[in-house]
Amino acid sequence: MVAKTDKPAKKADKAAKKKADKPAKKVPPVPWRISDAKAQLEQDLEDGSVPLDRKEMMPKEVYNLPHRPNFRLYEYDNFRTNLNALRNKYKDQKKSSITDSEALARDLKKYPRALTNHRGEPRWVGSAAEKSLKAAVGAAAEAGNRKTVVNLYDEAEAAGEKPYKGFARRTVQKHIYQEENTIKFQAYLAYKKLKDQKKKEKKQKQAQQDAAEMVEAVEEEEVEEDAAEP
Repeated sequence: MVAKTDKPAKKADKAAKKKADKPAKKVPPVPWRISDAKAQLEQDLEDGSVPLDRKEMMPKEVYNLPHRPNFRLYEYDNFRTNLNALRNKYKDQKKSSITDSEALARDLKKYPRALTNHRGEPRWVGSAAEKSLKAAVGAAAEAGNRKTVVNLYDEAEAAGEKPYKGFARRTVQKHIYQEENTIKFQAYLAYKKLKDQKKKEKKQKQAQQDAAEMVEAVEEEEVEEDAAEP
């Protein structure tokens, strides 16, 4: 007596073999807007590693840079479109910056900066007093001891030093507070940058996970369809 053929097992084997013969589906990269590739390309355009003028480095050359493999995670046509958009963006920014600088130069030539302010004090910006105060406030912030700069002016006067010669006490105090606020703001920006980077990395990881799960689901669906074929 001839044994009956096990059709379900045969179908399952056929489907499994078909899946094994198929090349693995490529997991798509993270979205361009949150990708390391975009951040790297922006940096390259800013520092001049990738010229703004496409004639100096064509899109294909940028795409195939050997030390930028993350560029090639994206389809060339999409990369080229994104590259062109970023180049135009930085060209506009550069043009605007040049225009502003030229306007400022014209204004300064026409209306030179006064050597003293309305109180008869020397210009603070660029002065030895500014340099001395920034160093003292920076050291105090690093040591976490603000008390060392609260009476900066009085202590310098008492010691017979004249780093703030020509400036009133209230002027020096005002610049102490301004410098302290600047340091605090810079610390906040550094914290925010770190926080944003962690948030970006989390989004990238989630996007990669979602893409992998999508590919896996599609493959499982194909296996089920193959197994269901007569």
